[in-house]
Amino acid sequence: LVLWQGIRHVRAWLQTPVPRRAELFHPHPRLAAESRLRDARAAAPELRAALDGLLSITRSPLTAAGREVAAACAEIARWAERNGHAQTAILFAEAAAVLDGSDAAFANHAGRLTRNAGEFARADLWFQRAIGLARGADASVEYTRAQLGYGRLWHTLGDVERARKHYNRGSVAAMRQGLEWLAAEAQHDIFTLLTESHLFGDAGLHAWRALTWYPKHHPRLPLFVADVGYLLICTRHYSAASLLRQVTSVTNDGQRAVTAALYLRARTSSGRTGFFRQGRRRLISVLSERPECLGPGLIHLAEAARAGGDWLLASEDATAACKLARSRHDAILEEAARAVLQKVGARMGVEPEIDPDAHAFRELITAATARLSRWDPSRQRESRSALRREWVA
Repeated sequence: LVLWQGIRHVRAWLQTPVPRRAELFHPHPRLAAESRLRDARAAAPELRAALDGLLSITRSPLTAAGREVAAACAEIARWAERNGHAQTAILFAEAAAVLDGSDAAFANHAGRLTRNAGEFARADLWFQRAIGLARGADASVEYTRAQLGYGRLWHTLGDVERARKHYNRGSVAAMRQGLEWLAAEAQHDIFTLLTESHLFGDAGLHAWRALTWYPKHHPRLPLFVADVGYLLICTRHYSAASLLRQVTSVTNDGQRAVTAALYLRARTSSGRTGFFRQGRRRLISVLSERPECLGPGLIHLAEAARAGGDWLLASEDATAACKLARSRHDAILEEAARAVLQKVGARMGVEPEIDPDAHAFRELITAATARLSRWDPSRQRESRSALRREWVA
């Protein structure tokens, strides 16, 4: 309640001409309001300084500093995000970006939160603003963050060319700063985007670039190898995708479940249909507890069922993925789910495997699996970059 009242005060303060701000708030707050504030400080002691900064506009409406209030709003937004209060985080992040309209970091934060909430039009405006502000201030870190965040927005919307353009710009900016790990992540994102768009030749080029630039023990390396496995399935090299089994031994529960679903898809597509139903039941149980992994997991299970000719289960999983995509405004997931449903309706099985030795990705497979066999996240060197310690895109 204190936070909602606070955001109302911020809006009123912003919309009121400076000479009239003294008329906005009663100079002596009610006892109930003071009691709620004490309760809020006790419930979230980490927000005490931020709450004091936020309340400066009611205590000193004529002299409160916009930048200080913006910093308080940004801190509350980060707290709300960490604690799963998405709408509260958005309100305070956008307030911070308006209060201090010269700070690209605030605009970036607002862009990322609105994009992740499916508010794409607002996210578009915030990322464009962040790019302009960062360019004007020569703020290379925020410029990189803005380009990658904007690229992810277009990726989510299914616009391949725009996503690729902004990912590449972010990757170039990262390399100029000596952040090779971040450039590798951007190239990895381009690789997955092109794979999803069936541009497999270009996808392979960006995959090589990502693998070359990734540090030896980078946290995303297992996910990269899983994405190589997905590329192999898409290009009908199902047996070669057995490298996915290696990934399942080094990832966490959600990632492991998606990778296992992908591996099950590869096995079934290569004609090994044993244990499919048993494996699917186990994975559905795990995925249902990991909502962030549920969408891709359902697509892989639907494709595995289609490969095994189990049309009922294929339709069930693809329909569930389609409903999930609509609720999240995820264009790529919805397109993938509809494609599976169309094939299921036409009773189209998967295409047969191409000769396992006749493909262009053999060296990539060898290099990726060798890197994964030596991967040890505990040996990842601590980065001094602020980007490593925060969300980038």
